[in-house]
Amino acid sequence: MAVSVAAGCHSANAMVDGCFTIDLAQMTRMEFDDAKQEVQVQAGSTLHALDAFCRAKGRLVPVGTNGDTGVSGLTLSGGMGWFTRKFGFTVDHLVGIDIVLPTGQFLKNVREDSPHADLLWACRGSGGGFGIVTNFYFQTHPMPNDEQFLLGTVVSLCPTTSMKQTVVKSWWQKLNSCSNETMSILVLPAAPVVPQLWVHYGP
Repeated sequence: MAVSVAAGCHSANAMVDGCFTIDLAQMTRMEFDDAKQEVQVQAGSTLHALDAFCRAKGRLVPVGTNGDTGVSGLTLSGGMGWFTRKFGFTVDHLVGIDIVLPTGQFLKNVREDSPHADLLWACRGSGGGFGIVTNFYFQTHPMPNDEQFLLGTVVSLCPTTSMKQTVVKSWWQKLNSCSNETMSILVLPAAPVVPQLWVHYGP
């Protein structure tokens, strides 16, 4: 039988007919290492849960933009979100994994200085094809700007293609002129409007 893996269950591929599904959705435990400022996150956790857990410590892991997304799928695919310009991708903060290989072998806390460091490297952005990651170890950052953020939305009415092109060009120029403490996402296609979401987490 084909095998699917359900972790955060955000992906349509998590639960499909005719598959043997390995369901990790109830694996949601998190632990914080104060000495290393690392957070350990089980595979079924969501971004919302990880955000809330880290925020209680005054820390963050840069994750995506939708709280219902699973930590597993986002991380193993790279992970872009509101803090990407300042801190990088989610996968840039992945310092270790626990993983079950297709042979059934279980490897715990695989890091860059371990004998299986190539597996950690391979899982960073691979989509998860090298085994099933059951636990993630992330380096965290302090919450920026005393947790004071400015969030806003701009929606431009653009019934024609040329108007959309003008808006996209203007948006790109504005974003490039901003510091790395400002992030924006523009949504296309969204006829006849072009929504922009902006967040600033600096002074």
